[in-house]
Amino acid sequence: MIRTLQIAVLLAATLLTNAQAQSAADEIASLKKQVTSLKQANAKLEQTIVSLKKEITGVKDNVNSQLKDFDEKMKAVSDSVKTKQAVIDRCNSRIGQIFHSLDRRKTAFYAIFVVALLLVTLLFLLVARRFKLVIKHSEVRVSNVKDTLGTEIHKVKEDLLTQIFELRSELVKTKEDLKKQMEK
Repeated sequence: MIRTLQIAVLLAATLLTNAQAQSAADEIASLKKQVTSLKQANAKLEQTIVSLKKEITGVKDNVNSQLKDFDEKMKAVSDSVKTKQAVIDRCNSRIGQIFHSLDRRKTAFYAIFVVALLLVTLLFLLVARRFKLVIKHSEVRVSNVKDTLGTEIHKVKEDLLTQIFELRSELVKTKEDLKKQMEK
């Protein structure tokens, strides 16, 4: 009779242990599926990050090329100013020659001097005005490019943050699901 009781107790213990082992195996399989889905989500996030890095490098390249164009235009303006300065220098030299040739005629000398001074002043004002317009136009273009790049970078940043928050919420939800399943 004791042996029968011992066999019954051993049989009951074996059945309980087997049932617990089966439920643990089911939980392990469920956890493996969740880990696989998390790995896939992580891979998608990494792909998104790589694509965003490519977009950012494209934007940087665009900015660099526009800055190079701006530098070239500034060099052209500088060369133009140098050329105009050379013209002004030649005009001044010519005025000096005229002054020497008209040394005896004071009235003619004063008239030519006033006209030449007016022409040089007018030319200088025109060159200065043109230079200011070019600089102002260039500053506006740089400001526009900066604003455009700022908005593009802000959009990319917002998209990245949105994706990160979505992934975080998915991870939190998955974590809560795992906790619920572990509590069951």
